[in-house]
Amino acid sequence: MKQYKNSFLLLTAQAETIDYSKVHQLCWTIVQQKFFKCSDHEYFSEDAAFQQFLVFNILDIEEISQVEKEEIAIILEKFVHAMGKGWDPKPLQEYCEENHLTFWQYLECLEKYISGNEKW
Repeated sequence: MKQYKNSFLLLTAQAETIDYSKVHQLCWTIVQQKFFKCSDHEYFSEDAAFQQFLVFNILDIEEISQVEKEEIAIILEKFVHAMGKGWDPKPLQEYCEENHLTFWQYLECLEKYISGNEKW
């Protein structure tokens, strides 16, 4: 998505004329269809999921649509503490054995921590 955005959408525009909030909204409009096809997402409204999309993209500094699991763990830990729960990294480690997570994996992990479902 970012490669398409950089290669085609932003090539002819001048940097000072680009409204990046609209670019982010356009990208979300394209990718959010996958999110809302599945009715399993009961914890996030479209706006809340979009906010998480923005957070994820800030963390995705390599622009590969993946973020290191350690960085995701920091964000998840902050959310869990904000909900008044204790942080346990074990479910995240069991859920994803790789070193990187995609946005969809991140959102699924966050939903599982919110729901308290640790039987992954």
